[in-house]
Amino acid sequence: MKRFARHSMVVAGLALASGLLLLAGEAAAQPTTGGRRAAQEKLEPPVPGQAKTDGIVMPMLLGIVLVGATVAVNLIPSKRGHQD
Repeated sequence: MKRFARHSMVVAGLALASGLLLLAGEAAAQPTTGGRRAAQEKLEPPVPGQAKTDGIVMPMLLGIVLVGATVAVNLIPSKRGHQD
């Protein structure tokens, strides 16, 4: 009997939570500003700013350094003998 009571409480809790989520979803979809006034205002898209080109030097230098380091590491001879 205890098992049935526990399951019925879980089901009741889930039903309550889903009901609250449904009601909260409807409330969140409602307009919050004066209705007509908000409908009359026309929304305009944002104007993009100028692109910055200042940050191109450091990434290029970093790439050159990384490529140089990779090549330098690969040019180091291994210490393997002819019997390996």
